[in-house]
Amino acid sequence: MTSEQPKALQRPNLEQLLDRQPLRVHPDTAIAAVIDRMDACALIVLEDKLLGIFTERDLVRLVVKNADLHTTPISAAMTQPVRVLKHSEARDIFKVLSIMQQHRIRQIPMVEENGLLSGLITQTSILQAIGLFNGVLKTADVTQQRQTELALKQQYQQGQLIGNVTRRIRESLELEEILKTAVTEVQAILNCDRVLVIERAADSNAQVIEGSTRLGVQPSLLNQSVSGLVPATISDPGVPQTGVASLEIAIYVQSQPWGLLVASQNQSAREWQPFEIELMEHLADQMGVAIAQAQLLGNLEALVEQRTVELRETNDRLQLEIQERTKTESALRESQQQLGGILETAGEAIISIDEQHSVVLFNQSAEKTFGYTPSEIIGEPLERLLPEVVRQTHQQYVRSFAQEPGASRPMNRDMVAKRKNGEAFPAEASISKIQTNTGWLLTIMLKDITERRLSEAALRRSEEQLRLTTDSLPVLICYVDAEQRYRFNNKTHADWFGRTVEELEGRLVREIIGESHYQQAHPYIQQALSGQKIHYELTFSISEDQTCDLSATYIPDIDADGKVRGFFALISDISDRKTTERIKAEFVSMVSHELRTPLTSIHGSLKLMSMMMLEDLNPKGKELVAIALKNTDRLGRLINDVLDLERIESGRISLIYQNCDLAKLMTQAAQTMESMARELDVRLVTQPINITLSLDPDRITQMLTNLLSNAIKFSPSDADILLSATEREQDILISVTDSGPGIPASKIELIFERFQQVDSRESRRLGGTGLGLAICKQMVQQHGGTIWAESELGEGSTFCFTLPK
Repeated sequence: MTSEQPKALQRPNLEQLLDRQPLRVHPDTAIAAVIDRMDACALIVLEDKLLGIFTERDLVRLVVKNADLHTTPISAAMTQPVRVLKHSEARDIFKVLSIMQQHRIRQIPMVEENGLLSGLITQTSILQAIGLFNGVLKTADVTQQRQTELALKQQYQQGQLIGNVTRRIRESLELEEILKTAVTEVQAILNCDRVLVIERAADSNAQVIEGSTRLGVQPSLLNQSVSGLVPATISDPGVPQTGVASLEIAIYVQSQPWGLLVASQNQSAREWQPFEIELMEHLADQMGVAIAQAQLLGNLEALVEQRTVELRETNDRLQLEIQERTKTESALRESQQQLGGILETAGEAIISIDEQHSVVLFNQSAEKTFGYTPSEIIGEPLERLLPEVVRQTHQQYVRSFAQEPGASRPMNRDMVAKRKNGEAFPAEASISKIQTNTGWLLTIMLKDITERRLSEAALRRSEEQLRLTTDSLPVLICYVDAEQRYRFNNKTHADWFGRTVEELEGRLVREIIGESHYQQAHPYIQQALSGQKIHYELTFSISEDQTCDLSATYIPDIDADGKVRGFFALISDISDRKTTERIKAEFVSMVSHELRTPLTSIHGSLKLMSMMMLEDLNPKGKELVAIALKNTDRLGRLINDVLDLERIESGRISLIYQNCDLAKLMTQAAQTMESMARELDVRLVTQPINITLSLDPDRITQMLTNLLSNAIKFSPSDADILLSATEREQDILISVTDSGPGIPASKIELIFERFQQVDSRESRRLGGTGLGLAICKQMVQQHGGTIWAESELGEGSTFCFTLPK
């Protein structure tokens, strides 16, 4: 047969392959909205005019750039200008396929002569048509048929291979699987010895990362290094390459050389056909896409991992912020609850008003104070809570405060408010303001001071009564604060200094009494301000030739916290008393001395008479002499006691201190009184302690014998008297306990005064003078101790005194 095809044999018609309903999108459409509808490509059309084409390659490029597909319009990523075919140019299917291979594209839009889009031709539809046409060629010349069949078959296999690789790139993310499939099928289609994928390094060295080898060809080059990698250049892929052992096609990733796709014939040179070169170029392009996709995946994985870490960190921060916000909200709620509780339980009435003076807050204390419930007063004007006579003044006050810069200030002390029942009452209030979203909010804190005013009035009346009372007393009364300034003075005190009460108010004590007298009083003032109650006597010079004696008592004023705020001073003029005491002392001394001389003579005469002339007297005479002798003895003791007491009080008897064994002194005193005890059938029991004290042994012995003598006199027969001593922390307690009739409570304090006796007749019968306990008191006080009595009627008495260690 001739080389021409039979007339009955017709090639596939391009009109039949034309897709007249391709995906058309507006140029402003977002890419994300197109991807789900796109098969192989999308045509960007405006009023049937083709502006550009968007393919999978464009999508991969955007993904690699990490572009935002939801906001990027498709016109920003489309390929333009677009290679198109007019109907007059698309006469032969193989020519169209050659144009696609030459321009390395897989889709060609077809347009009318006027440029309007009519449809889309894809490489896949052409290759499928060629496969169908292959069966029709069986009726042609065998040689020509076989050649044509072989060419068509190879081209079909080429299209199938490219389609498979493209599909795997779209369906799989495993680069190794894609490359393995590609080199295996290329080696089978090209029937060559090897097909290799070589990855180029930065130093121009390279390594075989994938390969397929004909059975029996050795050695395998997988993972071998390749040096001096320089890709071959094919000037015209449409011209067969002859005398070349290997076909090397560069693989580009993102327009950068990445490596080579190599097909080699080791045994001899080979003529590489154009379709083989085109197949290798298409596969190199697809491998570049697959590698870019794999890199993108790796970048995406790293990016995803990075974003995951960032999201976790962000989530952790958000969790912390949520926790902090939750805590803040909880604290705010708690604070609001506390504030609400404080407002509701506050002791003062709290009322908030807005800029129109309408009540917006009314707490429980306000309810109790005014008698309104919140529902009755909230929303009402504040003037309802004020008497009519002060409403205008109050409005002006609030308006002026709202315009001032200060946030709060006290209101008029003499403010008057009105209850629900119409009763007006005095109040004390302060006002504050705060700026809110709706304007100024003013809050008034008000306290009903009716009771305080009543208390103040009662206090004023009490002070007036106190003033009248103290002014009528002959005693100087004043109050001195911690700074030693007069804060209260009665009229007697002011008159004594020749000043008015008002002139003394706030003046220093030093200024009023003078420097010399202040130096005398200063130690006692300091003791009073330290919290001690002080009593002392001093001589005050009125003029150069006139003095007076004063008795002063300072009583500290101590608050609830134990702090001394000042002291009260009560000062009496005791000049008359001192004069009387001096006259009495002189009289006692004179009388005592004048009586002692004749009394001694009388006592001696009676004693001599009783000894020498007793036999010549009758019984009545003897009794009279004995009574006279006994009374002169008692009168002598009385005179001696009076003189001793007068010397002690006047300070003319000074103590002679010695280190003494207390137990020895107690034993000696008991032995001294033993004969008297036996005479009255009383037993003395001593319980001393061994301790050495600094004291005057004669005076302590005198006290012990005096107390034992009283106990013996007033104890019944066959009774025990106990003399004991007990050591305490600061002192020694010595006590004498008897079984006598006891002492009434009304006379416990009086028995230590002069001439004070519980039963005068019994004391006279027993020979008592009424001065013994007074002398004991003075002696104990001179030793720095105290003396007292404890007694119960019918049970006996215990006399106690202390001696400091």
